Amino acid sequence: MTSRPTGHRPPPRNVAANPCSVQRMHHVGIAVKSLEETVARYRDLFGLPEPVVMENKDRGIRAAVMNAGGANLEFLQPMSEKSPFTQFIVQHGEGIHHICLAVEDVAKARDHLQKKGVKLTNTDPVAGFNGHYVFTDPSSTGGVRIEMSQLYPEKSDS
Repeated sequence: MTSRPTGHRPPPRNVAANPCSVQRMHHVGIAVKSLEETVARYRDLFGLPEPVVMENKDRGIRAAVMNAGGANLEFLQPMSEKSPFTQFIVQHGEGIHHICLAVEDVAKARDHLQKKGVKLTNTDPVAGFNGHYVFTDPSSTGGVRIEMSQLYPEKSDS
């Protein structure tokens, strides 16, 4: 008889593949009022590296992505009143907006979630900073907004 470390479970047998299987957690999206202040705070407090800064004028968003030991922190600053993050900050203040889970195929993940009765805030995948994504409505996922993202090939290891 072979012994296993405590907490180790054998692989499941005869389990159908889940089209929504998560490859990894890619980032935590955090809504902020000022990228500059937030980046300076996180660099000072936690020693995080310089961020990659991106902008999407159509959606009115600036983002700063900082690697935090294998996952990313994605700070999102609204650039206009039309930005989805403006309303979030007004209603909830600065803070965690979503968790992004990388999936192999966002369309299959979307279809699977919809079959399970999960409400989505967008049903057509949207091209974002990291890949094509859909968001769950937090009412369907325990109060947490989940971004399911099919990462662009160049983002698969970041």
